[in-house]
Amino acid sequence: MARQAKEPVGSMGDDTPLSVLQDQPRPLYTYFKQKFAQVTNPPIDSIRERNVMALDIWLGRRASLLEETPEAAQLVHLDSPVLLDQDLEALKRFRAPGFSAVEISAAFPAQDGPAGLEPALDALCDHVDNAIEDGHSLLILTDDQADAGLAPIPMLLAVATVHHHLIRNGRRLDAGIVASTGDARDVHQVSCLIGFGANAVHPYLALQMLASLHADGELEPLSADDVITRYVAALDAGILKIMSKMGIATVSSYHGGQIYEALGISEEVVERSFPGTTSRIGGIGYAEIGADILARHAHAHPAEHLDPGGWYKYRRDADYHANEPPIWRSLHKSVQGGEEESTAYAQYAEMVNGRRPTALRDLVDFKSDRPPIPVDQVEPHDAITKRFSTGAMSLGALSPEAHEDVARAMNEIGASSNTGEGGEDPRRFRPNGEKHDANSKIKQIASGRFGVTPAYLNGASEIEIKIAQGSKPGEGGQLPGHKVTPYIALLRHSTPGVELISPPPHHDIYSIEDLSQLIYDLKIA
Repeated sequence: MARQAKEPVGSMGDDTPLSVLQDQPRPLYTYFKQKFAQVTNPPIDSIRERNVMALDIWLGRRASLLEETPEAAQLVHLDSPVLLDQDLEALKRFRAPGFSAVEISAAFPAQDGPAGLEPALDALCDHVDNAIEDGHSLLILTDDQADAGLAPIPMLLAVATVHHHLIRNGRRLDAGIVASTGDARDVHQVSCLIGFGANAVHPYLALQMLASLHADGELEPLSADDVITRYVAALDAGILKIMSKMGIATVSSYHGGQIYEALGISEEVVERSFPGTTSRIGGIGYAEIGADILARHAHAHPAEHLDPGGWYKYRRDADYHANEPPIWRSLHKSVQGGEEESTAYAQYAEMVNGRRPTALRDLVDFKSDRPPIPVDQVEPHDAITKRFSTGAMSLGALSPEAHEDVARAMNEIGASSNTGEGGEDPRRFRPNGEKHDANSKIKQIASGRFGVTPAYLNGASEIEIKIAQGSKPGEGGQLPGHKVTPYIALLRHSTPGVELISPPPHHDIYSIEDLSQLIYDLKIA
């Protein structure tokens, strides 16, 4: 049978607890997870199809799409939604018929406590209304006035609240929104701001940090201009990649689209500030968001010592990681055999089962008012394991030994392993092959991926067609040159030492039509 591949929704590689389950306050951005299309809307290749994608943004008062008037053209055009310091200053100074910018502070007195956040949002919306009434067509929301006495409103909350406030009042097209903020530094954060209503983003703190690192000699031999240029280029490339996962070609279409799901945000906050955003569980309200802001604000003033954190990199006294070293060391010990194997596994199981809540499933337990079902009425384990399957891990991503052992283990229990998009050793899928016990039942075909031959497909119980990602740098399937060993190159019909980023000409590369016919012929056979 053939089946369509789907990608999981979530943060790959992030094994820290969800923000709503964290002890330490996290930025509001981390409560939002990006959605992306799976099989119904194939992603665009943001590298090879860059010529059909655009980051152009227009700032100012927008006219009706149904009318052509000279006033409709009184807009400021930007090549990118990411603004540098000089870009923001130019926007502040620029004056033209129908165009003027105004700065509006997104901060509130820290002495007001957590309860001060909601009134601050009300005041922010009032300032926005007054600015539009005064004829301003560009609203620059900024948190740069935050100091020991003023705590910043999370820029994502400020932008989304203002965006929807103007929509409700029928005034959203009267002005553009620029977020000048210190709390947005990476691609996810900038994309969140755009997705929830900001026309452009000025990440001033990130720019200051880069300038400071360069001044300290940390980024040599690059010039200061090169450092900033590369940072903006990285943000632009990241925004394009995120858009491409939804099949969106222009940032103007992504703007305000809210293609996110909230995890841990209360209904109260969603209804006012993020209406239309999927939120399947409850979570923090304005009071909790305010408390998080003030906790971080108190830690920053005075900033005698900044906690390095351990979100990205494990540290003993920082963020908890589900796969931290004590866990995997215990796992290794439990599978190495010997007299202590059962004891080691018991210790590993206790560590895993007793861990702190990390994912939503950790909060779920069995509860029933019915008597247990007799064991003889339960499906036998060997029938259940037949429905198990592994993730699609490619040869190259895993060593040949690990890849084969995973397949052997799954075959042993009647389950299925997946080749991934890197092909498979013929000795594994040929009926008389010396490694046939390591044949993967699920054979994957990725777009443009080499390693696919008639014999490879004939050895499959399932064919998984991956309609996107394969052969795209950073999107799966890419192998750096030093990983393309002679063995890997042989399986993928490539050249040792040559980076695998696009399919080379070879007679084993098939078009979609060829593959369809091939699959049909195999079924008939």
